[in-house]
Amino acid sequence: MLSKLLKYEFKSTGRTFGLCYAGVVAAALLLRILAVFSEHIDLSQMLPRAALMFTSFLTGLLGVAYAVMIVAVCVITFLLILQRFYKNLLSGEGYLMHTLPVRPWQHITSKLIAAVVWTILSFLVVCVSVLVLCADHTLLPGLVQEMAELQQAFAAEFQMPLWLLCGEFILMTLVSLAASVLQIYAAIMLGHQADKHRIAMAVVAYFVIQFALSILMYALILMGLFVPDGIRFAVGSILGGMGVAGLTSTMLLGITAANAVLGAIFFAMTEFLMRRRLNLE
Repeated sequence: MLSKLLKYEFKSTGRTFGLCYAGVVAAALLLRILAVFSEHIDLSQMLPRAALMFTSFLTGLLGVAYAVMIVAVCVITFLLILQRFYKNLLSGEGYLMHTLPVRPWQHITSKLIAAVVWTILSFLVVCVSVLVLCADHTLLPGLVQEMAELQQAFAAEFQMPLWLLCGEFILMTLVSLAASVLQIYAAIMLGHQADKHRIAMAVVAYFVIQFALSILMYALILMGLFVPDGIRFAVGSILGGMGVAGLTSTMLLGITAANAVLGAIFFAMTEFLMRRRLNLE
């Protein structure tokens, strides 16, 4: 049933994101065509002054449109993450969705996977549009060669493959992204327990959770100051012996584990409230 929910989710949001992505890439492509055309042809010798001014105006307008579309992709991605969860599960549509033979954790998981996938795709589309706008025929071969040289130099210097560190960074990013989305879902569910002003209460709940996490982080830092000197020295010796690469790897894995724990807590909170305290409009 989870696969069917995912199919429905991507089908419902695919058209909106597809149009946004096509607009960003098309604007970048048009800007690149105008730039290449202007670079190889002296327009001042071919066009009258009015046409030349119009071409400059059109180029500037396309540049503004491209920047606006990038911002729009980011904003739409964020808003759809909120809108799909709230409207589909907690508003009038929720009466239908919760009559399906689907457990709450499956609803949450489908929304989470779709949110993570669309966020990653939005980032990749923006990167592709920048490459379309700026790249030339020497970029890809040069980048491949530089990456190979960097991989060899990194392995020789730190005795660790660079791809392993990059994989840990990507894993940390994905887990952190999922935890952030689940924090939003948990805040929405907490705010939805109120009888009135639920959206406002969800915003308040989000900042309360964020404040509590900040207090927890500072508390852990303060607790570290009271660790016995022997333990602190031993831990410092172990970390110091890891080297820069090993220390970075340990830090990435630690952040990943912490975000995985937080994500699990937010998921359990959201699932419990949806299963036991569902309060539809």
